[in-house]
Amino acid sequence: MPEFKGGEGALMKFISTNIKYPINARNENIEGRVIVSFVVTFEGKVTDLKVLRDIGGGCGDEALRVLKLSPDWKPGKQNGRPVNTKMVVPINFHLDTEKEEINKSQPQFPGGDESLKQFIKNNLQYPSKAKQKNIEGICKMKVSILPDGTVAQPIIINSLGNHFDKEVLRVFNLMPKKWLPAMNDDKPFESQKEIEFEFKIPK
Repeated sequence: MPEFKGGEGALMKFISTNIKYPINARNENIEGRVIVSFVVTFEGKVTDLKVLRDIGGGCGDEALRVLKLSPDWKPGKQNGRPVNTKMVVPINFHLDTEKEEINKSQPQFPGGDESLKQFIKNNLQYPSKAKQKNIEGICKMKVSILPDGTVAQPIIINSLGNHFDKEVLRVFNLMPKKWLPAMNDDKPFESQKEIEFEFKIPK
């Protein structure tokens, strides 16, 4: 999986530091999430930026502007070699972003992260064609957890190929669709979580 220098936390800080709320969006009280896709090349360059979901008011253009400022990434690898990798990143626009968030908790799978790992381990099946070709790796999915705990909007952010993607989506559909939502000051809010699905052939 490609990695922004410093990790996901550094990426979020980079975005929040450089983002400028579009005047039109502010005047029209537009808030929400813009989703942008791009390719991290085998050299770590960010290219082929596209807005997959816009909320208007100039937010999509601003999201593209900020990601174009991104320094080089650590490229993704497949079988030990750097490869071009497609990424999907959500960028949130909230008019109260200057307010400090306290007492904030992350969303949780019923029983916690260990239960989530065990659930995946118990249900994940290795695609036969991929197993025959000795293909291994980690597929990543990003999901949204709504304020009522509903899990929705699964997006594959690190694909290992069609057979793996189908299996990951199959396991996702088996998961409980009600999680513990993220909380801020005892109020639930929409959040996102990355889920890893490791495909490793037993030795």
